Parts: sequence; C-alpha cells; structure tokens
Amino acid sequence: MLPITLDIKALKVVVVGQGRATSKRLEMLKEAGATDVTHYTTPPVEDAYDGAQIVFVGDFDDQESAKIAETVRSKNILLNIEDKKPYCDFHIPAMVRRGDLLIAVSTSGASPRLSAILRDFFEEEFGPEWVNNLQVIRMEREKWLKEGLSYDELIARSDALFEELGIFE
Repeated sequence: MLPITLDIKALKVVVVGQGRATSKRLEMLKEAGATDVTHYTTPPVEDAYDGAQIVFVGDFDDQESAKIAETVRSKNILLNIEDKKPYCDFHIPAMVRRGDLLIAVSTSGASPRLSAILRDFFEEEFGPEWVNNLQVIRMEREKWLKEGLSYDELIARSDALFEELGIFE
C-alpha cells in the first residue's frame, strides 16, 4: 500500500449503495470537502461511471460486487468496495480530522478493529485545540518561507514554536 492524500474537491466521485457502509462513505466524502459526488442506491447503467475518477461501493453481496468491479475496472477507475478486499484498488484508513490536520491509520485491511482503536487513541491525543495550533503553525511557516529561511532554519524555528505552544511536552 502507498499512503497518499487526495484533494477530493478536484475529483468526480461515484458512490453506489445504501446502508451503513454507504452512509459512512458519503459522510467521509462530505467531511473531506467533496463537491462532485453522484450517489446511486442501486448499481447504475455502465455509462453512469463515465468521467468518474473514484468509485466507492458498499452494502452489496459478493456476486453484485463482482459485477460492479468488472464494470468499473473496465473503465480504469479507482475502486473501493467496502469489506471486499479483492475488489479494492485502495483502502480507506481510520481518520482523525482537526481542521487541516489529518491523521490516518491503516492496517491494509488486516484489522479494521485495530485501526479503529488507534484512531480513538489519536482522537484523545489530538483534541480540538489542534485546529488552532495548525493555523498558528501554518501562518508562522508561511512567514518564514517569505523570509527565505533554509530548511535547517525552518526545522529549528518549527521546533521552537512547538515548544512555545506546549506541543509534545
């Protein structure tokens, strides 16, 4: 697996299904700022996937999932089918969001429960104050970049700022 973060606001997304897994995916996309999401409660006609870059599927049995996967993959679109690892081009990690801070935990599907436990741990360790912390850090870093600081100077100033903010004590 290769961990990456996508700017989902710039992508066309199709979500197929209805039920708990689909609801989770729709909420995740909303929280991530997705703006171009088409939702089908049942598998749509093949042309409905045209132009999509990512497809999320949930709440179907193996047979229906296999049919959807065949259609989507024939169009070279990235696919994730909830709890159907053979049909997944990528996995969704457990996530903690604090503004622009995103902490993701993945076991590559080996233990979703372990990912959830670790997510809960990080939710406690990185509380709501991190929305503001990251805003302060970003503003300072942007100022330092304009000043033309070297990489080593950026590291030193960042560490000093973290100490001043009481981060990682």
